[in-house]
Amino acid sequence: MHSKQAVPATAAVIHEASCYRMNRLCDKCNVVVKQTEWQKHLDTAHKSIDCPACNQQIEAYLESSHLASECPERLVRCLVRCVRRKQHLMHVGSHTHALMRR
Repeated sequence: MHSKQAVPATAAVIHEASCYRMNRLCDKCNVVVKQTEWQKHLDTAHKSIDCPACNQQIEAYLESSHLASECPERLVRCLVRCVRRKQHLMHVGSHTHALMRR
């Protein structure tokens, strides 16, 4: 079904006919959009934006997943276990920035 909604089997045929006429499934982001809002969806979700952290061009709908898992400038937890910050800085030193990018 187009809208991915669970409907009773007795109403499936009517629902599908109405759903295909009223909605559209975006093949890029797999979101169901009302036909009347299709252009707005394209203009907002699929416009190119610059990532606020790395300035890479991405589609707007990908921003949160990009920042969470793909952005080279995202923050990650340091894997070095040091008791004190000073000890940590002595151990890691100037490599801190490089570690954060992994």
